Amino acid sequence: MDTSQDPNFQKPPGRRPVRQILHAIVGILFWMLWGGLWVLLFLEEKVTIPGVLAASLTIAVILLAVAVSTWLWIVHNIRIWRSKGERAAPALQAPDLACDRLGRDLIWDLNGGRAQATRTHHILIEHTEGNKSYLVA
Repeated sequence: MDTSQDPNFQKPPGRRPVRQILHAIVGILFWMLWGGLWVLLFLEEKVTIPGVLAASLTIAVILLAVAVSTWLWIVHNIRIWRSKGERAAPALQAPDLACDRLGRDLIWDLNGGRAQATRTHHILIEHTEGNKSYLVA
């Protein structure tokens, strides 16, 4: 849906600089706490170098598995794209607005029907005996 032409569309509020600074400060403080707790574990000799190395190796293997599986998925999708080519156009079939994917009838109890639903900020959805009703909240 192209929202640039919709006069009722409102952009979500942007981030405030103070909030970003507070997030950064909290993040730094928690990383310092995390590092300090590791230092305490070493000083109290509750953790050993072989234990840290074993945990690091486990984490490295997991990260490698995630990276390899992500790479394989990307390669798979590129092969599909190469075999089918670029999309010529978006799907031409309009969505069925009479029922949802589970076969429930859709009832648009809004003063503008489905079009009003896209302009309303809060919608109440009710499920009753095979029907799905959309109401203004």
